[in-house]
Parts: sequence; C-alpha cells; structure tokens
Amino acid sequence: MTLNTEPTNHSRHYLLSFGSDLYVEEPAELREWIHQEAAAMVRRYEEE
Repeated sequence: MTLNTEPTNHSRHYLLSFGSDLYVEEPAELREWIHQEAAAMVRRYEEE
C-alpha cells in the first residue's frame, strides 16, 4: 500500500494500527519514528 500524506500525529498512529504487517520504506524520519515506537512497546512489555 502506498500512502501519500504528510506524516501527522494522526497518520502516524493510523500506521501503527497495522502492527507487524507494517513496513515503512520512506521517508526515513517516519521509518525511524515507527522504529522508536515499536522499541518502546517492546520495552514496556519486557518490564512486566
């Protein structure tokens, strides 16, 4: 799927709703944000 939009707070969280089916190729800033969010989720569950 191709999504042509500016990475807003709403669109970023919409993308997160795809879970592990999501793969971001570009832009690099969005890809990095997704990576950081996923890492934060992993850390949260590791703390339990």
